[in-house]
Amino acid sequence: MDKKKLLKEAESMVSFVKRNQYSNFFDHILNLIEIAENSSEDETERKQKFLKLLSLLKDDKNISILGGGKQVKQGLKDFIENHIMVRKYSDYQIANPRLQNLSLTELKYVFGWARRLAGK
Repeated sequence: MDKKKLLKEAESMVSFVKRNQYSNFFDHILNLIEIAENSSEDETERKQKFLKLLSLLKDDKNISILGGGKQVKQGLKDFIENHIMVRKYSDYQIANPRLQNLSLTELKYVFGWARRLAGK
C-alpha cells in the first residue's frame, strides 16, 4: 500500500483516540509488534503472533499487566475491539477492511505514525 494511504490510516487511528478522549497507547502496540517480529522469521507467523497478543489484551486479566492507568487500558481495549477489530476464526484476523490486508511492516509504519501524530 502506498505511504499516503498508510498515513491516512494513522490519522484515522489518532482521530479515534482523540474522539474518545483516550490516552496515547500506541507505544504498547508498537512493543507488541516488536515482540512478534522477534518471534519468527516467517511473516505470517509474526503477524499471527501480533494479532494473538492484541486479542489476549482484550481480556481484563491480561490488560492489567500494562501500565498507564485505567484510561489507557480501556482505550486500548476499545481500540482493539472496535477499530482494529481483531477476530479469532481458524486463525487471528483483522476485520477492519482498511487494515486487514496490511503486512506487519505496514502496520508498524501506521502505528508508528499514529504515535507521532498523537504526541507522546
